[in-house]
Amino acid sequence: GNETAIADNAVTEYMFRCASEAIALQLPEAFVYAYDHLASFGPSVWPKLHLGQCAHKVCHEAELPMVFGNTLINETWSDVELAISANMQRAWASFATSGDPGEGWAPFESSQREKMIIKDDLVLKTTVD
Repeated sequence: GNETAIADNAVTEYMFRCASEAIALQLPEAFVYAYDHLASFGPSVWPKLHLGQCAHKVCHEAELPMVFGNTLINETWSDVELAISANMQRAWASFATSGDPGEGWAPFESSQREKMIIKDDLVLKTTVD
């Protein structure tokens, strides 16, 4: 029920968001992102991969099809998703070759806490909360 969803969100925030930001603050230069795009292909893809709970919400690792440009079962992507995927692949490749993802992506620092928010586009936002 609703209690399960609330607990799931709390655990996800603690395990993934808080942990990744804490680690990033300890590094000399780290780039942090939050993936929050609800994929149009989610209802058809995730249940086939035994992840039915992710069909209508953004779960951990939901960005992987975008990073690799493949849903594993050849689902159709929206134009927005094609653009997100291309931008993510460009940023990941840039980071792998130069250590900088580019795309206006600033390092995560204690004063600003800026991270890339990936929803329907890639937007750098300050996330002090």
